[in-house]
Amino acid sequence: MSRAYGSISNKGKIKSNRLTDMVKSIPQTLPIENGMKIVDISQLHIGENPGMMASLKIVHNLEKPQDVPVSFLVVDFKHNFCVMSIYHVSADLKEKIRSGSEILIKNPQLVLIQLKFKGYQYNYQCLKVTDVNNFLVFFFS
Repeated sequence: MSRAYGSISNKGKIKSNRLTDMVKSIPQTLPIENGMKIVDISQLHIGENPGMMASLKIVHNLEKPQDVPVSFLVVDFKHNFCVMSIYHVSADLKEKIRSGSEILIKNPQLVLIQLKFKGYQYNYQCLKVTDVNNFLVFFFS
């Protein structure tokens, strides 16, 4: 939890020029009309966001091998960071999701995490993916 908070606070320790290059390839539109609106993290409200599709890039993995859910630091095309937690993910898919992967989350659920730990208050946003059918990863070699 403190690692997730720290990663968001320091933007994954990515320098601004590298971050600008990194987010250039994140899709901002879809080539098909499917009734979904591509959005950045700031356009989401707490809870479920039907009819929307969050377009993001994986910055790095935040999990420990035994952790459930699998968690990642992600960034959108407007340089907004948050944590993404994926539940019920297969070991095969888990191995394929890596830094630099571009992802789309259909009907994203945004959760505000608020924890007090060892005298510190941690508040951060988390995209919760409970159905992997709403999750699309673009694999690049």
